[in-house]
Amino acid sequence: MVPLLIGIVGSRNTGKTTFTLKCSQLLGETGITIFVIKFSSSHYSIDPEGKDSALYHDSNVNSVIFTSPYETVTYKRVTTRSNLDELQKLVPESVDIVLCESYPPSFPKIPLIFVMRSFKDYEETKLRYNNQEPILVIKSPSNKKKVQIEELNTLSIEVNEDRKEIINRIHLLMN
Repeated sequence: MVPLLIGIVGSRNTGKTTFTLKCSQLLGETGITIFVIKFSSSHYSIDPEGKDSALYHDSNVNSVIFTSPYETVTYKRVTTRSNLDELQKLVPESVDIVLCESYPPSFPKIPLIFVMRSFKDYEETKLRYNNQEPILVIKSPSNKKKVQIEELNTLSIEVNEDRKEIINRIHLLMN
C-alpha cells in the first residue's frame, strides 16, 4: 500500500515542527505508522561541527553512513533537492502516513495542513500553494492563548476535542 502524504505548511516560526511532533505521537497512539520528511531551504548537519561524521561530510567524500547501536544516518551530497519520487523510495512499505513538514509548493499537489498564528499567515500560505484549500487549519501550538483567527475554523493540537477531529479528518483521507 502506498502511504498517504500530508504536507504540514505555514510561515516561519508558526509551530510546524511542534505540530508535526504532536500529530505523529497522536496518530501513533491510534496504531498508525508515521514517517516524517523534513524539508529545509538551508544547509543541515546532524553532527556538531568538528565531530567525525561532520568532518567526513564536509570533506570531498560523496556519502557517509554513520551507524551506532541506536541509529543509522546517511549523509549524501546532492547538487539539487531530491524529488518526491526519490524521497518516497526511502519510505518503508509498513508506513501508513508520511507527514511532509515544510512541503515545497513546487512539488506535486498533496493534502495540506496549514499551521498559523494569524489570518495573514493563512493568506500568505494559501497564496504560496496556488489557493489550495487545506484539509485542516491549525492554530500555532506555541500560542498558549485561545485565539480566534478571523472566520477560519481552526483547531488546536492542545485541545482534546480538536485532537479527535484531527484524527477523524486524517482517517477520512486514508479511506
